[in-house]
Amino acid sequence: MHQTAWTQEPLQASRPNFVILVADDLGYTDIGAFGSEIRTPNLDALAGESIKFTNFHALPTCAPTRAVLLSGTDNHTAGLGSMFGPNTFPTLDGQSGYERYLHERVAALPELLTDAGYHTYMAYQMTAQIGRAVIWYYDTR
Repeated sequence: MHQTAWTQEPLQASRPNFVILVADDLGYTDIGAFGSEIRTPNLDALAGESIKFTNFHALPTCAPTRAVLLSGTDNHTAGLGSMFGPNTFPTLDGQSGYERYLHERVAALPELLTDAGYHTYMAYQMTAQIGRAVIWYYDTR
């Protein structure tokens, strides 16, 4: 067990760090580590020292895809059967699976990591709701 000089909090050397990257409109082979001819040295370095999950399937839109990634469940179970805003089919409003937020019936990855003693952070760009690019930052501490 180690201690950091600035906090005097014990550190466990065996605990891994997690970095999860989600990039919209990026194909599997668009970075060098997965076969691209485009140079992506920083992403390649991360991939070279990491465990890579190679069987994740994106959905047609970003919010349901992120719900699947954060919850480990189907996007309907997570409450995001469709994107934010009016549902394509108004009869779905209020129905289970179409709540349009990450529902309490799922345990989100940041919640589980926080419960395990990790500090979790999330930064993302959201344009769909407000019509302009804004960088959001969230800290679960």
